[in-house]
Amino acid sequence: MNIELAPLELSPQNSLRRDAPRLEHLRDQSYEERFDALTVFYDCFRTVDDSGTLLLGPPLLNLKPTVLHALRRAYGMFWLLQMRVRKLDRHSQICMGPTSDLDLPPDLFQQNRLVTNPNHCNIFRQRRVVLTLSRDNELQWIKDWTHFFVRKHGADAVLLYDNASTKYESDEIREVINSVPGLAVGVVVDWPFRYGIQDHSYPEWSDFCQYGVLEHARHRFLAGARAVVNADIDEFPITKRGESLFDIALRSGTGYLKYGGQWVENASLSPEAELAARRHKHYSYSLRSPLYDHTRNIWTHKWTVIPARCAPDAQWCVHLITQMTPDPLSSLVRFRHFKAINTNWAFDRWRPESLNKRDHVVDEELREWLRVFDG
Repeated sequence: MNIELAPLELSPQNSLRRDAPRLEHLRDQSYEERFDALTVFYDCFRTVDDSGTLLLGPPLLNLKPTVLHALRRAYGMFWLLQMRVRKLDRHSQICMGPTSDLDLPPDLFQQNRLVTNPNHCNIFRQRRVVLTLSRDNELQWIKDWTHFFVRKHGADAVLLYDNASTKYESDEIREVINSVPGLAVGVVVDWPFRYGIQDHSYPEWSDFCQYGVLEHARHRFLAGARAVVNADIDEFPITKRGESLFDIALRSGTGYLKYGGQWVENASLSPEAELAARRHKHYSYSLRSPLYDHTRNIWTHKWTVIPARCAPDAQWCVHLITQMTPDPLSSLVRFRHFKAINTNWAFDRWRPESLNKRDHVVDEELREWLRVFDG
């Protein structure tokens, strides 16, 4: 099925813009090009219980007074309309009573009307879902990733947000995902918004896009899912004793697993790995002496959660879920992060390595799990 979004964006003809968090003298041209100054809301849709309307977007920041005033004018209830505005990490939400489409004030926004979309949590009800954001990843990688989660973890649904890929149309992703045997539901959402800037050198975060994806997925699609795994296309979670990640989460006390990972190096015995045809199955070597402990870095953690166990005010973030305590069973999980399964979008990560016994050691556990691609 095709999923429609109802975004709200500032008019380019209007001078109003979202103020960038970073000081002006610390911004270069690249920052200005990647920063999302125009998006007010990514989408507007009904809540899962149909009792209200939810508007999700980047942080409102300086836009808040203008946007709230415009919404109240549009509803014709300037003094009566009650709105709940939530300020979250790199994200904002407005929840209000049930609404129909709205006529917006002229000249302020690109859109003349704000449309309210339906909620689609019924699609994924009681499903074991893998959730990801992707841009220009090879279709074969996406297919292998889906195959891995279906065969090794018992996933029966995938929710993929495509962030303005240029290599293919989203229909091609849908076809690839839904061609994997055992998958019952495969949904692709076109997410055309600017990703933002990731730079750990500065405290002012400007990467709003993925935080919007996670909360959008939670509230419009996954509130009734049995369990959800957050994993990138280059990540394979591996468990001790080969148990399904979903099964571990479902028998956990808190309903929340948070686990670290380790790099899988670009060294390979496969001649195909030197080419564009490289795949996850070609790589099973780690560094004999890692430069750092990948599991101790908070930014490298990923998670699995039972949505019904999340507090209403919790936030699904990229590397953690707020207001939740990771279950001790998290120690049974460790994901593998494939350096080679990457388009070098952030830095030059993909480069063939010469395999040698001095630097590389076989990750026997990973190699066993990769047998899922034999035959």
